[in-house]
Amino acid sequence: MLRMRTNDLEAGVREQAGAPGDVEYNVANGWFKGLIAYAFRAVNRFYTKSIIGICLMTWFTAAIKLTHQVVYITFFLGFAIIFLWAVIELVFQKVSSSKSLAQDYKLSRFPIKSCSGRKLQDRVYQLFPDPNLKEAAPSADVEIVLFHGLHMPDSDPEQLFWKTWKMRQDSDKVWPEVLLPNALQKDGKQISPRVLSVKYESRADLGDLGPDAGDEKLMVESLVEELIHPDDGPIGQKEGVPVILIGHDLGGLLIKSFVIEVEELADSILSDQHPMLRFMRVVNNQTARINSDFQTYRHGKAKFKASRFTSNAIHALYKTPVTVNGNEKSEQIVKEASARADNDIFYSVSANHFDVCRPKDENDLAFKILVREIREACSNSREVNFHQDPAYQRWLDALQRKSSPKPPA
Repeated sequence: MLRMRTNDLEAGVREQAGAPGDVEYNVANGWFKGLIAYAFRAVNRFYTKSIIGICLMTWFTAAIKLTHQVVYITFFLGFAIIFLWAVIELVFQKVSSSKSLAQDYKLSRFPIKSCSGRKLQDRVYQLFPDPNLKEAAPSADVEIVLFHGLHMPDSDPEQLFWKTWKMRQDSDKVWPEVLLPNALQKDGKQISPRVLSVKYESRADLGDLGPDAGDEKLMVESLVEELIHPDDGPIGQKEGVPVILIGHDLGGLLIKSFVIEVEELADSILSDQHPMLRFMRVVNNQTARINSDFQTYRHGKAKFKASRFTSNAIHALYKTPVTVNGNEKSEQIVKEASARADNDIFYSVSANHFDVCRPKDENDLAFKILVREIREACSNSREVNFHQDPAYQRWLDALQRKSSPKPPA
């Protein structure tokens, strides 16, 4: 008997799965392996059903004492019918299920249509500009790092690094790629952003971040290593290019720990020329130690009046539907007092806990506030080079159409 694993297609889809940009190859590879597996199963089923069916028909024709010629015809006819039966069943049933499985992995687990980001490090993805383009993008005027929030029971933790930042009414697009580049233009000046997104274990309890993360400190140390010290594209290393950290929910707390860890490991990185902006969320009631350490670091000793960098927050006014012990109710996920903790500017917007970082369009209030803060951070940096060449806009328009012409010099 010829045997293959029952999950050959799934194994083919999963094998070599990594960056979203590699998914098309993985799915095709999975289809190929899956179809080979089904071919072997067809032969297997063919032998089993054919032998049983032919034996029964031969016994029947012999029992009614027909001629040998009739027995032979019955034998071959039964052989052909059972063979076609097995093939048709496999083609329409098994291949159909394989297509469904491949589509499920393609759209649900690996966001190829929803995000053109590519995996740079184990926990770091680049959302904009698309690093898969043949031509290099203009040098970044600002570096933005996104930190997603809590992993909810009905969400896929593998997708939070991009789904947290998707458009509210379009599940296939993320605003750092669709809205932000065009929004960072005003009075003929364009700011060229580089947007990274961090993926990490984000259970509700920081002490239960999962085996991949270990604990909060180990996870933060790992992020520092992947964001600050990689061989390719570290952040905060170009003088005059501001680094903006945007966190949602638990991501705001992680940013505080990240900033403190960077200070401890490499004080020179967070100099006056590298302002940090933690934005959008500050999280819950069990962050006293980190908040205290962060506040001490940000403001320095009492004799210094100016903060070392800006820390702002956007607070969601609307309650968020949640399910607790099987009962649905609406809750204010982050209290206003917690969100206001040690922030220079505090904003409130008409959105719930999750929609606060998922704008509907470029006129969304939270998005407009964010764009304004990014532009202000860039304008405060003396070395920011505002592009005035019309070629930059043409390059940006072409990028939105997924083409890759030569960018402006």
